[in-house]
Amino acid sequence: MTLEQRAVFSKQGITISIPKDALPEGIQNEDQIEVIIQKDTDGGFSFSFSINGTVLNSLPDVSVMLPYPNDPAAGTLFLGDESGVEIPMTGYDDAAKAASFQISHTGTYTIAVKENAVSLAQAADTEHSRSPILLLIPACLLLLSAGEFFLRRRRK
Repeated sequence: MTLEQRAVFSKQGITISIPKDALPEGIQNEDQIEVIIQKDTDGGFSFSFSINGTVLNSLPDVSVMLPYPNDPAAGTLFLGDESGVEIPMTGYDDAAKAASFQISHTGTYTIAVKENAVSLAQAADTEHSRSPILLLIPACLLLLSAGEFFLRRRRK
């Protein structure tokens, strides 16, 4: 078994790892490879790749590691690309405080959190279980005031 060879590029805490199989065959030492990684202020990034001035947009099985200091356990982290495709997180490195994703093309990506379905369901259950109780309080107050009104009226 041989380990997959990968080209690894890092900038501003963002690491991009490209498998050798994703690159065109016949790359030589003299070839000029340009990788541009730009971090956005909102935690996203843009990534471009070219060989000898020829831009490569499709790069299958590229691994991206982004710094993400918050604990992603409360929700699911995902990357959104410019066409709206959501790419789920594939792993989280606690020591590096970074989330990993698999992308298949260059472009601009934004990082976002979706609350887990379990926590959303629990929130909905809690909300539904509270609403009947909240409705009972005004109903009880209304009944008490009506009862008091009728009792006073009878005494007169």
